[in-house]
Amino acid sequence: MSEIHLRQIKSYLQKTFNGLIDLSDYQNKSEKDRELIFLTRSLAAFTLMVLADISPQEASKSIVDGGQDNGIDSLYFDRR
Repeated sequence: MSEIHLRQIKSYLQKTFNGLIDLSDYQNKSEKDRELIFLTRSLAAFTLMVLADISPQEASKSIVDGGQDNGIDSLYFDRR
Protein backbone atom coordinates (compact mmCIF):
# COMPACT_ATOMS: atom_id res chain seq x y z
CA MET A 1 0.00 0.00 0.00
CA SER A 2 1.39 3.36 -0.95
CA GLU A 3 1.90 6.36 1.30
CA ILE A 4 -0.89 8.21 -0.51
CA HIS A 5 -3.34 5.39 0.26
CA LEU A 6 -2.39 5.50 3.93
CA ARG A 7 -2.94 9.28 4.04
CA GLN A 8 -6.34 8.89 2.38
CA ILE A 9 -7.42 6.24 4.90
CA LYS A 10 -6.16 8.35 7.81
CA SER A 11 -7.99 11.42 6.48
CA TYR A 12 -11.24 9.50 6.06
CA LEU A 13 -11.06 8.06 9.58
CA GLN A 14 -10.33 11.50 11.04
CA LYS A 15 -13.26 13.14 9.19
CA THR A 16 -15.69 10.32 9.97
CA PHE A 17 -14.86 9.66 13.63
CA ASN A 18 -13.57 13.00 14.91
CA GLY A 19 -15.22 13.64 18.28
CA LEU A 20 -16.84 10.19 18.37
CA ILE A 21 -14.03 7.93 19.59
CA ASP A 22 -13.52 7.83 23.35
CA LEU A 23 -9.92 8.64 24.25
CA SER A 24 -10.48 9.39 27.94
CA ASP A 25 -8.13 6.58 28.95
CA TYR A 26 -5.35 8.31 26.96
CA GLN A 27 -5.66 11.83 28.41
CA ASN A 28 -2.19 11.76 29.95
CA LYS A 29 -0.47 10.28 26.89
CA SER A 30 1.49 12.03 24.18
CA GLU A 31 -0.27 13.47 21.12
CA LYS A 32 1.39 10.76 19.00
CA ASP A 33 0.01 8.00 21.26
CA ARG A 34 -3.45 9.62 21.22
CA GLU A 35 -3.42 9.80 17.42
CA LEU A 36 -2.35 6.16 17.11
CA ILE A 37 -5.06 4.88 19.46
CA PHE A 38 -7.63 7.11 17.74
CA LEU A 39 -6.74 5.58 14.38
CA THR A 40 -6.81 1.99 15.62
CA ARG A 41 -10.15 2.50 17.37
CA SER A 42 -11.52 4.34 14.34
CA LEU A 43 -10.51 1.48 12.09
CA ALA A 44 -12.38 -0.95 14.34
CA ALA A 45 -15.43 1.34 14.25
CA PHE A 46 -15.19 1.64 10.46
CA THR A 47 -15.15 -2.15 10.16
CA LEU A 48 -18.34 -2.37 12.22
CA MET A 49 -19.89 0.46 10.23
CA VAL A 50 -19.37 -1.46 6.99
CA LEU A 51 -20.11 -5.00 8.18
CA ALA A 52 -23.15 -4.17 10.32
CA ASP A 53 -24.38 -1.26 8.16
CA ILE A 54 -24.55 1.14 11.11
CA SER A 55 -23.80 4.83 11.57
CA PRO A 56 -20.38 6.14 12.63
CA GLN A 57 -21.99 7.26 15.91
CA GLU A 58 -23.33 3.78 16.67
CA ALA A 59 -20.09 2.11 15.59
CA SER A 60 -18.00 4.37 17.81
CA LYS A 61 -20.14 3.48 20.83
CA SER A 62 -19.26 -0.18 20.24
CA ILE A 63 -15.50 0.28 20.77
CA VAL A 64 -14.24 -1.53 23.87
CA ASP A 65 -10.51 -1.39 23.08
CA GLY A 66 -8.16 -1.17 26.02
CA GLY A 67 -5.31 -2.91 27.75
CA GLN A 68 -5.66 -6.51 28.86
CA ASP A 69 -8.64 -7.13 26.53
CA ASN A 70 -7.14 -10.14 24.73
CA GLY A 71 -7.36 -8.32 21.40
CA ILE A 72 -11.08 -7.51 21.48
CA ASP A 73 -11.54 -4.01 20.09
CA SER A 74 -15.29 -3.78 19.56
CA LEU A 75 -18.59 -5.48 20.31
CA TYR A 76 -21.86 -5.00 18.48
CA PHE A 77 -25.15 -6.84 18.85
CA ASP A 78 -27.96 -6.34 16.35
CA ARG A 79 -31.37 -7.54 17.53
CA ARG A 80 -32.52 -7.89 13.93
